[in-house]
Amino acid sequence: MKKFIIKIVLITLITFVPIVCCNYIVDPANIFHDDVVNQIAEYLNVGHIVEAPANMDEGLLQERRIASMECAPETVIIGSSHVMYIPFDYENIYNAGMSGAYLGDYYSIVGLLKYYDKMPKRVVIGVDPWAFLRDATAGRQATINKYAVYLKNGIENESAFDDKHLRSKMAYSKLKELYSLSYFQSAKKSLEQNGFSAIEKTVSLADDAEMGAKQKILPEGRYVPPTAGFHNTDDIDKEINEQIKSGSIYQLGQGFTDVHSQRWKDFERLIKYLLDNGIEIQLYLPAWHPKVYELFATDDKFLGVIKLENDVRKLGEKYNIPVHGSYNPKFNKYNTEDFMDWLHLKPNKMYLDYQSIH
Repeated sequence: MKKFIIKIVLITLITFVPIVCCNYIVDPANIFHDDVVNQIAEYLNVGHIVEAPANMDEGLLQERRIASMECAPETVIIGSSHVMYIPFDYENIYNAGMSGAYLGDYYSIVGLLKYYDKMPKRVVIGVDPWAFLRDATAGRQATINKYAVYLKNGIENESAFDDKHLRSKMAYSKLKELYSLSYFQSAKKSLEQNGFSAIEKTVSLADDAEMGAKQKILPEGRYVPPTAGFHNTDDIDKEINEQIKSGSIYQLGQGFTDVHSQRWKDFERLIKYLLDNGIEIQLYLPAWHPKVYELFATDDKFLGVIKLENDVRKLGEKYNIPVHGSYNPKFNKYNTEDFMDWLHLKPNKMYLDYQSIH
Protein backbone atom coordinates (compact mmCIF):
# COMPACT_ATOMS: atom_id res chain seq x y z
CA MET A 1 0.00 0.00 0.00
CA LYS A 2 2.83 2.34 0.89
CA LYS A 3 4.56 1.68 -2.45
CA PHE A 4 1.29 2.30 -4.27
CA ILE A 5 0.85 5.68 -2.57
CA ILE A 6 4.44 6.60 -3.38
CA LYS A 7 3.86 5.70 -7.04
CA ILE A 8 0.72 7.84 -7.16
CA VAL A 9 2.58 10.77 -5.59
CA LEU A 10 5.49 10.40 -8.02
CA ILE A 11 3.19 10.15 -11.04
CA THR A 12 1.31 13.25 -9.86
CA LEU A 13 4.56 15.15 -9.37
CA ILE A 14 5.98 14.06 -12.73
CA THR A 15 2.75 15.05 -14.46
CA PHE A 16 1.83 18.30 -12.78
CA VAL A 17 5.10 19.88 -11.64
CA PRO A 18 6.25 20.54 -15.23
CA ILE A 19 2.78 21.88 -16.09
CA VAL A 20 2.70 24.20 -13.06
CA CYS A 21 6.25 25.41 -13.69
CA CYS A 22 5.62 26.03 -17.39
CA ASN A 23 2.30 27.78 -16.76
CA TYR A 24 3.86 30.06 -14.16
CA ILE A 25 7.11 30.86 -15.98
CA VAL A 26 5.76 31.30 -19.52
CA ASP A 27 2.42 32.71 -18.33
CA PRO A 28 1.11 33.57 -21.84
CA ALA A 29 -1.77 35.69 -20.52
CA ASN A 30 0.35 37.40 -17.83
CA ILE A 31 -1.92 36.10 -15.09
CA PHE A 32 0.80 35.54 -12.52
CA HIS A 33 3.24 38.32 -13.44
CA ASP A 34 1.64 41.50 -12.20
CA ASP A 35 4.74 43.55 -13.05
CA VAL A 36 3.69 43.64 -16.73
CA VAL A 37 0.25 45.06 -15.97
CA ASN A 38 1.70 47.40 -13.35
CA GLN A 39 4.17 48.79 -15.88
CA ILE A 40 1.44 49.27 -18.49
CA ALA A 41 -0.72 51.11 -15.97
CA GLU A 42 2.18 53.35 -14.92
CA TYR A 43 2.98 54.29 -18.51
CA LEU A 44 -0.66 54.98 -19.38
CA ASN A 45 -1.21 57.02 -16.22
CA VAL A 46 1.55 59.48 -17.21
CA GLY A 47 0.26 59.84 -20.77
CA HIS A 48 2.28 57.30 -22.73
CA ILE A 49 0.82 55.05 -25.43
CA VAL A 50 1.76 51.39 -25.03
CA GLU A 51 1.87 48.40 -27.32
CA ALA A 52 -0.55 45.92 -25.77
CA PRO A 53 0.73 42.39 -25.06
CA ALA A 54 -1.08 39.68 -27.00
CA ASN A 55 -2.67 38.53 -23.74
CA MET A 56 -2.84 40.03 -20.28
CA ASP A 57 -5.04 40.27 -17.23
CA GLU A 58 -7.38 43.01 -18.45
CA GLY A 59 -9.28 43.04 -15.17
CA LEU A 60 -6.12 43.68 -13.17
CA LEU A 61 -5.23 46.53 -15.52
CA GLN A 62 -8.63 48.13 -14.87
CA GLU A 63 -8.11 47.76 -11.13
CA ARG A 64 -4.65 49.35 -11.28
CA ARG A 65 -5.82 52.22 -13.48
CA ILE A 66 -9.01 53.11 -11.63
CA ALA A 67 -7.29 52.82 -8.24
CA SER A 68 -4.61 55.30 -9.29
CA MET A 69 -6.88 57.92 -10.90
CA GLU A 70 -6.36 61.37 -9.42
CA CYS A 71 -9.97 62.33 -10.06
CA ALA A 72 -13.11 60.76 -11.47
CA PRO A 73 -13.56 60.88 -15.27
CA GLU A 74 -16.69 62.52 -16.60
CA THR A 75 -17.55 59.58 -18.86
CA VAL A 76 -16.79 55.89 -18.46
CA ILE A 77 -17.31 53.33 -21.23
CA ILE A 78 -18.30 49.80 -20.20
CA GLY A 79 -18.60 46.75 -22.42
CA SER A 80 -16.66 44.39 -24.67
CA SER A 81 -14.37 44.82 -27.67
CA HIS A 82 -17.45 46.29 -29.35
CA VAL A 83 -16.69 49.51 -27.42
CA MET A 84 -12.93 49.21 -26.80
CA TYR A 85 -11.99 50.63 -30.22
CA ILE A 86 -14.53 53.45 -30.53
CA PRO A 87 -13.02 56.96 -30.77
CA PHE A 88 -15.70 58.62 -28.64
CA ASP A 89 -15.64 62.42 -28.61
CA TYR A 90 -16.66 62.89 -24.97
CA GLU A 91 -14.24 65.00 -22.95
CA ASN A 92 -12.44 63.56 -19.92
CA ILE A 93 -13.31 60.00 -20.91
CA TYR A 94 -12.11 56.63 -19.65
CA ASN A 95 -12.74 53.52 -21.75
CA ALA A 96 -13.03 50.49 -19.44
CA GLY A 97 -14.04 48.05 -22.17
CA MET A 98 -12.72 44.49 -21.78
CA SER A 99 -12.65 41.58 -24.21
CA GLY A 100 -15.86 39.54 -24.26
CA ALA A 101 -17.30 41.31 -21.21
CA TYR A 102 -20.25 39.75 -19.38
CA LEU A 103 -22.84 41.27 -17.04
CA GLY A 104 -20.50 40.44 -14.16
CA ASP A 105 -17.80 42.57 -15.80
CA TYR A 106 -20.25 45.49 -16.02
CA TYR A 107 -20.80 45.09 -12.29
CA SER A 108 -17.07 44.77 -11.62
CA ILE A 109 -16.23 48.07 -13.34
CA VAL A 110 -18.98 49.97 -11.55
CA GLY A 111 -17.90 48.28 -8.31
CA LEU A 112 -14.34 49.46 -8.88
CA LEU A 113 -15.52 53.01 -9.56
CA LYS A 114 -17.65 52.95 -6.41
CA TYR A 115 -14.95 51.44 -4.20
CA TYR A 116 -12.27 53.93 -5.28
CA ASP A 117 -14.70 56.88 -5.24
CA LYS A 118 -14.33 57.54 -8.97
CA MET A 119 -17.96 57.45 -10.06
CA PRO A 120 -18.41 59.52 -13.27
CA LYS A 121 -21.16 61.81 -14.46
CA ARG A 122 -21.98 59.56 -17.42
CA VAL A 123 -21.76 55.82 -18.13
CA VAL A 124 -22.01 54.33 -21.62
CA ILE A 125 -22.82 50.60 -21.67
CA GLY A 126 -22.33 48.51 -24.78
CA VAL A 127 -24.91 45.74 -24.34
CA ASP A 128 -23.96 42.42 -25.94
CA PRO A 129 -26.31 39.40 -25.99
CA TRP A 130 -23.69 37.09 -24.48
CA ALA A 131 -23.41 39.38 -21.44
CA PHE A 132 -26.46 37.62 -20.01
CA LEU A 133 -24.98 34.13 -20.20
CA ARG A 134 -23.39 34.59 -16.77
CA ASP A 135 -24.58 35.93 -13.44
CA ALA A 136 -23.89 39.44 -12.14
CA THR A 137 -20.99 38.19 -10.01
CA ALA A 138 -19.45 35.86 -12.60
CA GLY A 139 -17.60 38.11 -15.02
CA ARG A 140 -14.98 36.97 -17.49
CA GLN A 141 -12.27 38.87 -15.63
CA ALA A 142 -11.92 36.75 -12.48
CA THR A 143 -9.39 39.10 -10.89
CA ILE A 144 -12.02 41.77 -10.33
CA ASN A 145 -15.10 39.61 -9.69
CA LYS A 146 -14.84 40.58 -6.04
CA TYR A 147 -15.88 44.12 -6.98
CA ALA A 148 -18.99 42.74 -8.64
CA VAL A 149 -19.89 40.95 -5.40
CA TYR A 150 -19.17 44.15 -3.47
CA LEU A 151 -21.47 46.19 -5.72
CA LYS A 152 -24.27 43.64 -5.93
CA ASN A 153 -24.39 43.30 -2.15
CA GLY A 154 -24.47 47.07 -1.81
CA ILE A 155 -27.23 47.51 -4.38
CA GLU A 156 -29.38 44.94 -2.61
CA ASN A 157 -28.65 46.45 0.81
CA GLU A 158 -26.93 49.85 1.05
CA SER A 159 -25.57 49.04 4.49
CA ALA A 160 -23.90 45.94 3.02
CA PHE A 161 -21.23 47.93 1.17
CA ASP A 162 -18.02 46.56 2.69
CA ASP A 163 -14.67 45.18 1.59
CA LYS A 164 -14.74 41.70 3.08
CA HIS A 165 -14.80 40.23 -0.45
CA LEU A 166 -11.88 42.41 -1.53
CA ARG A 167 -9.24 41.04 0.84
CA SER A 168 -8.41 37.77 -0.91
CA LYS A 169 -4.91 37.81 -2.39
CA MET A 170 -5.73 35.54 -5.32
CA ALA A 171 -9.04 34.18 -6.54
CA TYR A 172 -9.27 30.42 -6.81
CA SER A 173 -10.26 30.72 -10.47
CA LYS A 174 -6.91 32.41 -11.07
CA LEU A 175 -4.92 29.94 -9.01
CA LYS A 176 -6.34 26.92 -10.83
CA GLU A 177 -4.74 28.14 -14.07
CA LEU A 178 -1.44 26.94 -12.59
CA TYR A 179 -2.39 23.34 -13.27
CA SER A 180 -4.72 23.97 -16.21
CA LEU A 181 -3.97 21.75 -19.21
CA SER A 182 -5.50 24.28 -21.63
CA TYR A 183 -3.27 27.02 -20.20
CA PHE A 184 -0.32 24.65 -20.55
CA GLN A 185 -1.17 24.22 -24.22
CA SER A 186 -1.17 28.00 -24.63
CA ALA A 187 2.18 28.26 -22.83
CA LYS A 188 3.66 25.48 -24.97
CA LYS A 189 2.41 27.13 -28.16
CA SER A 190 3.87 30.47 -27.05
CA LEU A 191 7.25 28.84 -26.47
CA GLU A 192 7.17 27.13 -29.85
CA GLN A 193 6.32 30.36 -31.66
CA ASN A 194 8.48 32.81 -29.72
CA GLY A 195 11.20 30.75 -28.05
CA PHE A 196 12.65 32.13 -24.83
CA SER A 197 11.35 35.60 -25.71
CA ALA A 198 7.98 34.24 -24.59
CA ILE A 199 9.35 34.33 -21.05
CA GLU A 200 10.55 37.92 -21.25
CA LYS A 201 7.99 40.22 -19.67
CA THR A 202 8.59 43.64 -21.17
CA VAL A 203 6.36 46.56 -22.12
CA SER A 204 7.01 48.64 -25.24
CA LEU A 205 5.96 52.24 -25.81
CA ALA A 206 4.42 53.45 -29.07
CA ASP A 207 5.35 56.71 -30.77
CA ASP A 208 1.82 57.58 -31.85
CA ALA A 209 -1.82 56.46 -31.86
CA GLU A 210 -1.80 55.43 -35.53
CA MET A 211 -2.56 51.84 -36.48
CA GLY A 212 0.53 49.68 -36.81
CA ALA A 213 1.78 46.13 -36.55
CA LYS A 214 0.79 45.82 -32.90
CA GLN A 215 -2.32 46.67 -30.93
CA LYS A 216 -2.01 49.82 -28.81
CA ILE A 217 -3.64 51.20 -25.68
CA LEU A 218 -4.13 54.94 -25.31
CA PRO A 219 -4.03 56.79 -21.96
CA GLU A 220 -7.83 57.19 -22.12
CA GLY A 221 -8.14 53.39 -22.19
CA ARG A 222 -9.14 53.06 -25.84
CA TYR A 223 -7.51 50.32 -27.90
CA VAL A 224 -6.15 50.84 -31.41
CA PRO A 225 -6.37 47.58 -33.41
CA PRO A 226 -3.34 46.27 -35.33
CA THR A 227 -3.37 46.43 -39.12
CA ALA A 228 -3.55 42.63 -39.19
CA GLY A 229 -6.92 42.91 -37.46
CA PHE A 230 -8.46 44.25 -40.67
CA HIS A 231 -9.54 41.30 -42.80
CA ASN A 232 -10.52 41.51 -46.44
CA THR A 233 -14.12 40.93 -47.44
CA ASP A 234 -13.49 37.42 -48.76
CA ASP A 235 -11.92 36.33 -45.47
CA ILE A 236 -14.75 37.89 -43.47
CA ASP A 237 -17.38 36.09 -45.54
CA LYS A 238 -15.44 32.84 -45.15
CA GLU A 239 -15.25 33.27 -41.36
CA ILE A 240 -18.98 33.93 -41.14
CA ASN A 241 -19.92 31.02 -43.40
CA GLU A 242 -17.82 28.68 -41.27
CA GLN A 243 -19.56 29.82 -38.08
CA ILE A 244 -23.02 29.58 -39.59
CA LYS A 245 -22.26 26.15 -41.04
CA SER A 246 -21.04 24.96 -37.63
CA GLY A 247 -24.23 26.29 -36.02
CA SER A 248 -22.17 27.94 -33.31
CA ILE A 249 -21.69 31.71 -33.01
CA TYR A 250 -18.94 33.31 -30.93
CA GLN A 251 -19.88 33.44 -27.23
CA LEU A 252 -23.52 32.52 -27.98
CA GLY A 253 -22.69 28.94 -28.85
CA GLN A 254 -25.43 26.97 -30.55
CA GLY A 255 -28.29 29.14 -29.40
CA PHE A 256 -29.61 32.09 -27.45
CA THR A 257 -33.35 31.80 -27.08
CA ASP A 258 -34.07 34.12 -24.19
CA VAL A 259 -32.54 36.33 -21.48
CA HIS A 260 -32.33 34.74 -18.06
CA SER A 261 -34.92 36.59 -15.93
CA GLN A 262 -32.67 37.05 -12.87
CA ARG A 263 -29.80 38.36 -14.97
CA TRP A 264 -32.10 40.83 -16.68
CA LYS A 265 -33.37 41.91 -13.27
CA ASP A 266 -29.77 42.44 -12.13
CA PHE A 267 -29.03 44.47 -15.25
CA GLU A 268 -32.01 46.71 -14.57
CA ARG A 269 -30.91 47.03 -10.94
CA LEU A 270 -27.51 48.22 -12.13
CA ILE A 271 -29.17 50.79 -14.39
CA LYS A 272 -31.44 52.02 -11.61
CA TYR A 273 -28.55 52.19 -9.15
CA LEU A 274 -26.59 54.46 -11.49
CA LEU A 275 -29.62 56.66 -12.17
CA ASP A 276 -30.43 56.91 -8.46
CA ASN A 277 -26.89 58.21 -7.93
CA GLY A 278 -27.37 60.96 -10.47
CA ILE A 279 -25.37 59.31 -13.25
CA GLU A 280 -26.46 59.77 -16.86
CA ILE A 281 -26.68 56.53 -18.86
CA GLN A 282 -26.32 55.87 -22.56
CA LEU A 283 -27.00 52.35 -23.91
CA TYR A 284 -25.41 51.04 -27.09
CA LEU A 285 -26.42 48.04 -29.24
CA PRO A 286 -23.44 47.18 -31.51
CA ALA A 287 -24.34 46.15 -35.07
CA TRP A 288 -23.76 42.57 -36.20
CA HIS A 289 -22.72 41.53 -39.68
CA PRO A 290 -25.76 41.25 -42.03
CA LYS A 291 -25.36 37.48 -42.52
CA VAL A 292 -25.10 36.84 -38.78
CA TYR A 293 -28.08 39.05 -38.03
CA GLU A 294 -30.09 37.23 -40.68
CA LEU A 295 -29.39 34.01 -38.78
CA PHE A 296 -30.61 35.64 -35.55
CA ALA A 297 -33.79 36.83 -37.24
CA THR A 298 -34.68 33.55 -38.94
CA ASP A 299 -33.38 30.78 -36.67
CA ASP A 300 -35.52 30.15 -33.58
CA LYS A 301 -32.42 29.07 -31.67
CA PHE A 302 -31.12 32.67 -31.77
CA LEU A 303 -34.32 34.69 -31.48
CA GLY A 304 -33.21 35.76 -28.00
CA VAL A 305 -31.00 38.36 -29.69
CA ILE A 306 -34.03 40.03 -31.26
CA LYS A 307 -35.94 39.83 -27.97
CA LEU A 308 -33.03 41.38 -26.10
CA GLU A 309 -32.92 44.42 -28.38
CA ASN A 310 -36.65 44.93 -27.83
CA ASP A 311 -36.17 44.62 -24.07
CA VAL A 312 -33.30 47.12 -24.08
CA ARG A 313 -35.42 49.61 -26.01
CA LYS A 314 -38.32 49.18 -23.58
CA LEU A 315 -35.89 49.72 -20.72
CA GLY A 316 -34.68 52.89 -22.40
CA GLU A 317 -38.25 54.16 -22.67
CA LYS A 318 -38.99 53.23 -19.07
CA TYR A 319 -36.07 55.23 -17.67
CA ASN A 320 -35.77 57.83 -20.45
CA ILE A 321 -32.36 56.50 -21.53
CA PRO A 322 -31.12 56.98 -25.12
CA VAL A 323 -30.47 53.72 -26.97
CA HIS A 324 -27.75 54.05 -29.60
CA GLY A 325 -27.21 51.76 -32.57
CA SER A 326 -28.96 48.48 -33.29
CA TYR A 327 -28.00 44.83 -33.62
CA ASN A 328 -29.66 45.09 -37.05
CA PRO A 329 -27.05 46.41 -39.54
CA LYS A 330 -29.79 47.47 -41.98
CA PHE A 331 -30.55 50.53 -39.85
CA ASN A 332 -27.26 52.07 -40.97
CA LYS A 333 -26.96 50.11 -44.22
CA TYR A 334 -23.78 48.29 -43.19
CA ASN A 335 -22.21 45.65 -45.43
CA THR A 336 -19.06 43.57 -45.29
CA GLU A 337 -16.86 46.50 -46.38
CA ASP A 338 -17.78 48.29 -43.14
CA PHE A 339 -16.38 45.52 -40.93
CA MET A 340 -12.76 44.99 -39.91
CA ASP A 341 -13.49 41.34 -39.12
CA TRP A 342 -16.66 39.26 -38.93
CA LEU A 343 -17.49 40.51 -35.41
CA HIS A 344 -16.38 44.15 -35.38
CA LEU A 345 -17.20 47.19 -37.43
CA LYS A 346 -14.23 49.35 -38.35
CA PRO A 347 -13.55 51.87 -35.52
CA ASN A 348 -14.81 54.87 -37.51
CA LYS A 349 -17.98 52.93 -38.38
CA MET A 350 -18.37 51.97 -34.71
CA TYR A 351 -18.39 55.66 -33.86
CA LEU A 352 -21.02 56.40 -36.54
CA ASP A 353 -23.02 53.42 -35.28
CA TYR A 354 -22.97 54.84 -31.76
CA GLN A 355 -24.05 58.26 -33.00
CA SER A 356 -27.26 56.85 -34.46
CA ILE A 357 -30.27 56.73 -32.14
CA HIS A 358 -33.33 54.82 -33.39
